Order: sequence, then structure tokens, then C-alpha cells
Amino acid sequence: MALLTVPELAGGTYVEGFVVAKVPIEHGWVETANGTIVDPTLYRGEATAYFVGVRYTMEECEAAVRAGKSLPLVYEGNGFGGFRHPGYLAAYQAALAQITQR
Repeated sequence: MALLTVPELAGGTYVEGFVVAKVPIEHGWVETANGTIVDPTLYRGEATAYFVGVRYTMEECEAAVRAGKSLPLVYEGNGFGGFRHPGYLAAYQAALAQITQR
């Protein structure tokens, strides 16, 4: 909803993917037009890395809201956990690799 309601985020994208805090967490956030991550749900310093699975434009988000879809959007048509979506699966695998390298 932040992407749709905060004027400063116009031109940004809603992202679904994974964030690594202590473990990989399925997560959603907003990226501004210049690529800055805006994450209203994690405290600063909690996330160590973000892995993009799928980006949605403001128009795609508006259409999803009008259609009554729920988050995460990637689940629709992409099987259990959204893992049939190649980008989402790659984000998950990269997040796992991040924690195994520690």
C-alpha cells in the first residue's frame, strides 16, 4: 500500500523476494525509482541483504488491489511458495547461499 499511497514513492516498484536477517525471510518492500530500498517493516540494521524475486509496477499493484488479490502476488500461478517463478526461486537460492557462506 505504501507504493500506492506515498507520493514520494511514485515511479518506484513493489518487490517480492527474500531478505536475510539471521535467516532468509520471504519479504516484500518498495524500491524507489533510483533503487533505494524503502522497507517499513524491518528495523534499520536488521536486514543484511535483499534478494529481488519479482518487481511489480505501480500499475500492476493497482490492478492487483482492484482484483482483490492478496500478498505475496508471486504465489498466483507459480505453485507452492511461488517457486515456479524462476526469479523468485533464484532469490531464495541466493538468500540461502548468503547464510551458508557465514
